[in-house]
Amino acid sequence: VRSKPLSKSQFFSIDILHCAKRTLIQLHFSTLIDKETLIQVDFMINSSNEIVVIGTNDANLDNVIKSSLNYKKLDVSLLKKNEVYTLPIRIK
Repeated sequence: VRSKPLSKSQFFSIDILHCAKRTLIQLHFSTLIDKETLIQVDFMINSSNEIVVIGTNDANLDNVIKSSLNYKKLDVSLLKKNEVYTLPIRIK
């Protein structure tokens, strides 16, 4: 699956950033990782405006990220439905 990075306008104006931050900040990554990590999250938006996580570049965090973000509803007028995008997430 080829993904495309979010453009700057998509990156800064979409609800996925707020949703990801709000959701992932509640997780205790210190038990899962021991250093700062940059995760690339490949996702798409389905026809119901929900996040569908395709995968990440970190096998240890893949299921945690998927179970946390999958099927969260978004307001995503700037993203095409059923197109794969990549969202970088830095975990400290």
